[in-house]
Amino acid sequence: VKAVTKKICKDLNENFLCPLYSDVMEVILPPDDDDENGDENENENGKKEGGGGVSNVNLICQDGSTFSIPKSDCVLLPIVHSTVEELSIYCWGKIVKALDAELLLSRGIHTMEVTCSEAMGQEAVFRMEIPNMSDGGKDMHEEIDQICDVRSYIQRGEVFPKPCLPMKNDKGIVKTSSGESGSCGLRCPHCGFNLEKLLDKIKEG
Repeated sequence: VKAVTKKICKDLNENFLCPLYSDVMEVILPPDDDDENGDENENENGKKEGGGGVSNVNLICQDGSTFSIPKSDCVLLPIVHSTVEELSIYCWGKIVKALDAELLLSRGIHTMEVTCSEAMGQEAVFRMEIPNMSDGGKDMHEEIDQICDVRSYIQRGEVFPKPCLPMKNDKGIVKTSSGESGSCGLRCPHCGFNLEKLLDKIKEG
């Protein structure tokens, strides 16, 4: 698991993460581009060819600003926004595929959770059951691709808040102001500090 995760992170590290499905930018790829990211090179992914040289990825923003970035410095991702929320979904699929979903299921591993963090206390968690294709039907990789289709979550509004898993720190299980443990509330997940008191102080001036 560590080796697979390290490789996926290394592929993303020190590169410009280009969201191919961006709803605020027009992404123009080099003509006759052969994408190096495997499943991200299909026409239905919304890539547009033409303009701006043979080795650069060109971005046109809503305000008309343009950016030209060497393709060798870009990782073309099937996401809408380069946020930790969407990256966690993307990484979940890459990790499950690399580890072999069927092997994981045969060893009794039925669910995997991926956490992507951009700063202390700013992280996103994607948790999903590993698809079981033993009853036939779709190809395993096709099913994983469907699960990791970021656009489907955004367009259909299928992402709903769920209770957090129990969290522990050096003081024990984190509890909310209602006394429930392991559920969502205004408490820091790292130190258990009551954020409601801080908000009250801010409102008081």
